[in-house]
Amino acid sequence: MSFKIDIHCHPQLKPYSRAHAYMPLVQSVNPGHVSSLWFTSNPTYLEKSANNMLGLTLFPQANLSAAAKANVQVMVVAIGCIEKGFVQFRGVLSLFEQLLVNLTTGFGKTRVNALKSMQDYWSDFQQEMAFIKSGEGRAIKVGERWMTYELARDFKDLERIIERNKKIPAQNTAADPFTIAFIPSVEGLHILNTGLGQVLNEEDVLAKLKMLKNSPARPWFVSLCHHFFNQLCGHSRSFKAPMINALDQSEGMDSGFTDLGKKVVAELLSGADGGPVFIDLKHMSIAARAYYIALLQQARYKGKVPVIISHGVCNGAKDYTANGPTHQLPGNTFYDIPLYDVPDGYDRTGKLIDTNQINFYDEEILAMIRTEGIMGIQLDERRIANEMTFKKLKKTANTEYNEKFQYSLLVWNQVLHVAKLADGRGLPAWHHVAIGSDFDGIVDPLNRFWTLEEYGELEAFLLIHARNFVGANVAHPMRHAINQLTAEEIISRLFAENAWSFFQKWYS
Repeated sequence: MSFKIDIHCHPQLKPYSRAHAYMPLVQSVNPGHVSSLWFTSNPTYLEKSANNMLGLTLFPQANLSAAAKANVQVMVVAIGCIEKGFVQFRGVLSLFEQLLVNLTTGFGKTRVNALKSMQDYWSDFQQEMAFIKSGEGRAIKVGERWMTYELARDFKDLERIIERNKKIPAQNTAADPFTIAFIPSVEGLHILNTGLGQVLNEEDVLAKLKMLKNSPARPWFVSLCHHFFNQLCGHSRSFKAPMINALDQSEGMDSGFTDLGKKVVAELLSGADGGPVFIDLKHMSIAARAYYIALLQQARYKGKVPVIISHGVCNGAKDYTANGPTHQLPGNTFYDIPLYDVPDGYDRTGKLIDTNQINFYDEEILAMIRTEGIMGIQLDERRIANEMTFKKLKKTANTEYNEKFQYSLLVWNQVLHVAKLADGRGLPAWHHVAIGSDFDGIVDPLNRFWTLEEYGELEAFLLIHARNFVGANVAHPMRHAINQLTAEEIISRLFAENAWSFFQKWYS
């Protein structure tokens, strides 16, 4: 496939937030306005420096102009109100709080204030969907090509959009625009008005869930939780310094499913109201993930529900009981350093500590493959390797080429880890990984691969790593025939073919 797919990104998040400073709450017809999904701004030297030194991403990453330039034709768009806990800092002055939130999110003062006083996630979710639809079908010129976007309802709809694109010439008109397909997903079921610090009305929550499943733009899959406890299931710690010192994630963190959460899962996976809506493992606590993966082994779900990790990375350990990474290469680069200051990321007994349980264990990845699921590799420095690794990189990646080579190697290490894990058990090795960048989801992108526009360069460097792995005129390093793919086949699968096959099987 010549085009690319991103299975988890947020092209609407910053434009929707910025639009709160303007009325009505719709996209601007001007693609150069900050409230347009097409708004683009190449990272400046100062913005890149702020990202390098502070992890602040002040430039748009998943805007549709960048997607068009990189030929990203399918985007799984993660929708859902940012939780109010994200803008409620502790132990800091309100003025500094406002500044820090604005710098971290790029949402703008009006949106931040709205989030701080938020009492109705559900209505905000409806507004966000309306905001996305307000620009659907509108032709925008990007370079020499007219572009638009459209929400796909199922695989047949998606296939229709892509087939139509094939017939559109490079020099087209506004009457016949080239289309980026959106597949809706939801990140965090707090949108059902949970996690607001109020006593829940179970009937109201389940009624809103029914409305969500019957929505014209119903999500294909949802994540149960996000950064804070939403009274459905426990979440994993997701913040690092300095945010972890200012935001309190402790309530419900690392806990399992609540009784209501189990009912929500049953309703999501039921055949009622248009059929099942699948569930994304990301952000769940270890306890919640273990419960859900075990649930899928029951006869009513087995073979009918895939394990989805929309945006995640491996941590190199067998399971949560491991004292350290199972695989020394590349496992040691996955494990996070402890919160307290102990040299080289070890605890006081000399064992490596995983303080980043939001990343995924070998057994969870194998469960994903066995259920014919998908894992999107997240392009976030805070997830993809530990601080020790980046300290070493900053000393050795001293040219533009070397920096791109070294940072893309971190992505390749993730792909290779999944592949070796699967091949060792006779499972398909390269067939269930994709790109789930999480761009514009308040991430710290890999240096030199700042936005969707750099996907072509990332692809080129990953192809170098794949060729180095496969080698030339030597026996293929993979044991099983199904996994003995060429470097070109491996990278093509990563950027499009695996996601497309997954859509074809499950997006109905």
